[in-house]
Amino acid sequence: MLFRKTVSYALQTVIYLSTQPFKKPILQKEITNTLDIPHHYLGKILQLLTKSGLVGSKTGAFGGFYLAKPANKITLFDIVILFEGADYFKNCVLGFPGCDDNTPCPVHKEWSSAMIIIQRFMKEHTIAEWGAEIGPKLDYIKILKESKSI
Repeated sequence: MLFRKTVSYALQTVIYLSTQPFKKPILQKEITNTLDIPHHYLGKILQLLTKSGLVGSKTGAFGGFYLAKPANKITLFDIVILFEGADYFKNCVLGFPGCDDNTPCPVHKEWSSAMIIIQRFMKEHTIAEWGAEIGPKLDYIKILKESKSI
């Protein structure tokens, strides 16, 4: 897995919100149930997404969470950097401290090249592109949840 679970859940959440009408609030409970993300864990993720301005929130009877920006203006890179930090692409894949071009680890050169490609991919693709394709995955999650409750 390339990302921590938090980043994966954040990506799933933002992609799911992209499938909803723009700025229509969706209850946290609906997101939790649809994506099978623990409620309190999702709360922390939504808090950071809201604080960053990627997601908006509305309180009250008709409240919930929604994308604050159009899905075609949010990239995978935006979310990864928000949760992993700017150094994510600079960290040594083997975990060696001080790994850089001057004091490289055994895989530094190859990993650096791969990270440039991954970073470019993340910047070039928007959440809107994946929202249209999430339907079959949501159906699969629903089937899994139903089979667990039987």
